[in-house]
Amino acid sequence: IGLNTGAGKRFATKRWEIEGFIELADRLTKDLQARVVLLGGPEEIERNKEIAGRTKFPVIDSGCHHSLSEFMGVINQCHLIVTGDTLALHLAIALKRLVVTFFGSTCHQEIDLYGRGQKLISDADCAPCYKGNCDTMICMKGISADDVFHACKEVLNTNGLLKC
Repeated sequence: IGLNTGAGKRFATKRWEIEGFIELADRLTKDLQARVVLLGGPEEIERNKEIAGRTKFPVIDSGCHHSLSEFMGVINQCHLIVTGDTLALHLAIALKRLVVTFFGSTCHQEIDLYGRGQKLISDADCAPCYKGNCDTMICMKGISADDVFHACKEVLNTNGLLKC
């Protein structure tokens, strides 16, 4: 399962919290016996290092300096991609990978998953706002690791990929 942990500078508000990724990685590994792969670009080097250093179970850091075709190759090796509304989401959709994605600052109606995933949509009053930055990030804080874990479990189960 690939966890795309960043969102780029233009829309930092698409980025889910580090704590959420840590908890999710541990639950996916412990409860589903999944192999977790951290994905991202150059801006996620420190973020992924922190996540990998704080998980209770080992994760694979795929690196953050891939070319576009290499990044697509890594995504294509994953059964499921967990990401915000990012390049990784669009590549995963194009590659017909399963997806669990979260929307806060952007509009979920603009993205079709073609029956291969689940959207977690913030219920914050201010969402979607399309802001590049936000002091509170209330929209992304409202999406819990438990919500994301259960969406992952459901998507994997629906597609016959759940081992337990």
